[in-house]
Amino acid sequence: MYGCGTAIVLIFLVSFIFSKCDSKSSPPTVATPSAPSAQVAVVSNSAWDGSVYQVERWLKDNLKDPDSFKAIEWSPVVEVPPGSSLPHKFIVRCKYRAKNSFGGYVIEQKMFYLDSEGNVVNVQAYP
Repeated sequence: MYGCGTAIVLIFLVSFIFSKCDSKSSPPTVATPSAPSAQVAVVSNSAWDGSVYQVERWLKDNLKDPDSFKAIEWSPVVEVPPGSSLPHKFIVRCKYRAKNSFGGYVIEQKMFYLDSEGNVVNVQAYP
């Protein structure tokens, strides 16, 4: 009725099922906490698209039409050296496109100055 090939496949299938049922499974491994990794800067560029979260949040809170925001280019975040007399700790430039008050799209470039906690403390037009 059944061919020789079907019988062989059936034997392998049954032996495979029984071998899995008889084998003792090892307990799941639990990750143990390791030493803390290198400290990540409060303000940094995203590895995915180069954006800076704090600046995007500030723009979304302050633009006329936040949903129209589209980043074009981000500069690398520059950290002001310790001991500097400047009131900010990080600087980043963003070139973006967004709607203005009249509903037209404009492209702007701005320099964002952030404090040590990542709050935007000053914004200036980039020449």
